[in-house]
Amino acid sequence: MYKRRNYHMISYKGLFESMKEGVLICDQDSNIIYCNKAYLNFINKNFEEIKGKKITEIRKGARQPGVIESGKALVGLVRKEEEEEYFVNIYPIVEDKEVRGGISLVTFLKDAEFIKDGLYEIERRNRYLKEWMRENNGTRYTFDSIVAADEPSIETMKLAKKIAHRDVDVLIQGESGTGKELYAQSIHNESKRGGKPFVAINCSTFPKDLLEAELFGYEQGAFTGAAKGGKTGLFESASGGTIFFDEISEMDLSLQAKLLRVLQEKKIRKIGGREELDIDVRIISACNVDLLKYIAEGKFRKDLYYRIAVIPIEIRPLRERRKDIDSLVDHFLGKMNTRLKKNFILTEGARELLRSYNWPGNIRELKNVLEFSAVMTGDDILDEDSFPPKMFENIERIKSQDKKVGRSLKERTQDFERKEILKELSGLDDTTKNRQIVAKRLGISLASLYNKLSDSKKIEKQ
Repeated sequence: MYKRRNYHMISYKGLFESMKEGVLICDQDSNIIYCNKAYLNFINKNFEEIKGKKITEIRKGARQPGVIESGKALVGLVRKEEEEEYFVNIYPIVEDKEVRGGISLVTFLKDAEFIKDGLYEIERRNRYLKEWMRENNGTRYTFDSIVAADEPSIETMKLAKKIAHRDVDVLIQGESGTGKELYAQSIHNESKRGGKPFVAINCSTFPKDLLEAELFGYEQGAFTGAAKGGKTGLFESASGGTIFFDEISEMDLSLQAKLLRVLQEKKIRKIGGREELDIDVRIISACNVDLLKYIAEGKFRKDLYYRIAVIPIEIRPLRERRKDIDSLVDHFLGKMNTRLKKNFILTEGARELLRSYNWPGNIRELKNVLEFSAVMTGDDILDEDSFPPKMFENIERIKSQDKKVGRSLKERTQDFERKEILKELSGLDDTTKNRQIVAKRLGISLASLYNKLSDSKKIEKQ
């Protein structure tokens, strides 16, 4: 856990090392996870001597543990040691109403001219710390990352937020690309476990034996090829946090039985081990299939299903939440514009096509289409012609001469139906009997066929 935290601190190290103030950061258990050079010089220690230790072991009168416990900042604390005068500001690192740690800023009076310029930066540094603390646990997403515009999507997010604060196991169901891991990470970060690890594993990518070794770990010599010294499993690595089982439907039945026991007993035994270890993890599972159907087919254990699905969340496919499409498009375009320093604009015709498309790949496909379009366009205008060809395998493209910005979906649908009828009539003699045959084949009445063709002056053979 410490190594992972130290790794993610790299991106913030430059900020802290450039400061004249001493910086000390502890996690929610008051264990030291970072000190900058100024602070180390102040206490005359090397970081390797103090990393991971309780701050009270290093500084007997340390006040940061009290700040972490109370969640209240302590500002303007004046201190003097030997000839060195300084004052300390101590702030809790708070995220989603949970204290995740604390930061102490030590300002030396000899550097007082920097105080005014430095203090206004405290809030900004605190924001960096909050982001860093979140990155440490293996996640990228919170509920702020979720784009929801239509009412059912908003209700789904409200349910997930409510569930987050109840320490129960969750099953997230939805098609591929709907954002199941995004929801899983958001639930974790919203919960009291947010400061602890989030460990994700895709059950479909591991053979049975390898998946078991990954989850439970193993002792040295447990099997041929076992690593010297054994291996810590993911259940142990995620202690206090969350394990996310993606595509849990693909887990082998024998391993399902072992997982069920873990959920019931809260204990594991390493492969080749004798000792049972207590674990404390929350289980969030996800699948893109109907697990009840899998149960009926003997592919999934019923008892495990009811154990992991204490609270089920259903994420609907994008084609069933059309109101989200515009918001998602604007969200992705905004990110692309920021990242690429561009000003991409989507034509109304292109936007209408995105609204009407079926989206078999859901949100992931929508994002990829926009990324593709941004690469393929010669300027900042994204139109239908910049979309990937695969989009048009499932829909009929409107011919280039008919493309008009602002045409309604109804007009496009009428045009599509008319062209389909003309295609069916192509090569046939222009007779009422043939029109009756085509109408029957298309499942419409002859009158409907005439109505759908009413805008064309005559039947054109294609």
